[in-house]
Amino acid sequence: MWYDFLRGYFVKFQRQKPIDNYIVDFYCHKAKIAIEIDGSQHYSDDGKLYDNNRTKIIESYGIKILRYTNSEINNYFYEVCESIDVEVKHRLKKQLSFSPPQSRLTSCQLPKRWSLQLSESVKKLIYFFDDYENFSAEKFLNFLPENRREKFEKLKRKIDRNNCVISHLLMTFALKESGVKNFETVIGENGKPFLKSGEKFFNISHCSQGAAVAVADLPVGIDAQEKNGFNERVAKRFFSEAENDFIRSVSDKEEVFTRLWTLKESVIKCEGKTLADIGGFSFENCEKFFEKYEKKFSCLCEKNVLISVCGNEYFDKIKIVKTEDFI
Repeated sequence: MWYDFLRGYFVKFQRQKPIDNYIVDFYCHKAKIAIEIDGSQHYSDDGKLYDNNRTKIIESYGIKILRYTNSEINNYFYEVCESIDVEVKHRLKKQLSFSPPQSRLTSCQLPKRWSLQLSESVKKLIYFFDDYENFSAEKFLNFLPENRREKFEKLKRKIDRNNCVISHLLMTFALKESGVKNFETVIGENGKPFLKSGEKFFNISHCSQGAAVAVADLPVGIDAQEKNGFNERVAKRFFSEAENDFIRSVSDKEEVFTRLWTLKESVIKCEGKTLADIGGFSFENCEKFFEKYEKKFSCLCEKNVLISVCGNEYFDKIKIVKTEDFI
């Protein structure tokens, strides 16, 4: 790992770096990433307990720990190197997203709800497709990479097969309009796709009535959902008490329920988290543009589809993409 990859990597890594009372195998100060190569002793009960305590202390310094087994290094060396590369670039990009000191508010100044007026000069686009009646997935299969075609063949429902193809085509269209013509994607933590080059970030969402893509210079998350009723069971399970109170206080429960869900999905996708983390984010605000969790949220809609975007910029325009645009 050291001689074949990390020693010549474009960001400096150190070997056997002391952190608190521990020593990690490899450490990158610039990206605040520690890499641990675990042998068999780490999988005993005592080893797991020791590692858990060790991880908590190291992570308290804001350091991300990447763990790999000896077997993974030996059998999947390229994939391990690729995952390290993606995580380093992701963390370096994320470091650029903090607010400047003059714009940060103390806890006593911060109101519970607030919205910001969007500058007229800012016009970030959401790319949206709903031209299903003129779309035939089979006509575009040759445009897909092999792994996407394999996924397509495994799907049974027509809408799922269509969205499998549309997602790739819409992503390609949006990236091209953003200046990225040739690209390769890799899968990062929790299955989130990234550009291998790291030059742009993107995110995709689709539902039964449309697909949407957002492209940005820093990590971004987007979620699109059609309005399809108020599911009280889901709200009780995944929404906070404040969110449920908010839903009960409005007449259009369907709209607010769907909007809150898209906001929660957008932030976990931006952060590269999973559905298991959705309860850690709560919203009692459905205004068009607002800030929370040190992120900017944009709430838009197209026909019956609600779209929410989380990132470091506001998105205020929807560009409708038709089937003919893919040709």
